[in-house]
Amino acid sequence: MNYSLKQLRVFVAIARHGSFSRAGEAIGLTQSAVSHSVKELEAEVGVRLLDRGSNGCWTSCRPRCWMRAALAYSAAARYGWRRAKPFPPI
Repeated sequence: MNYSLKQLRVFVAIARHGSFSRAGEAIGLTQSAVSHSVKELEAEVGVRLLDRGSNGCWTSCRPRCWMRAALAYSAAARYGWRRAKPFPPI
């Protein structure tokens, strides 16, 4: 699998906020960019990750375990980024 941290971040934001628009607002992306990112992620994973309805969206039953893994991966990446030390000047 070759999904990006950005795609995981988008997926987590949608799961938290329950809509593509609100997720986009929360992470600074347009609704269109959020939709495109999820479409690519679902194609990469090969599973529909979100159920969509007129009242928003929610994680599908099967990928709830995947959601926990995405949260853990995303948190680990953020932690690593914060802990990274800048390169010394040359």
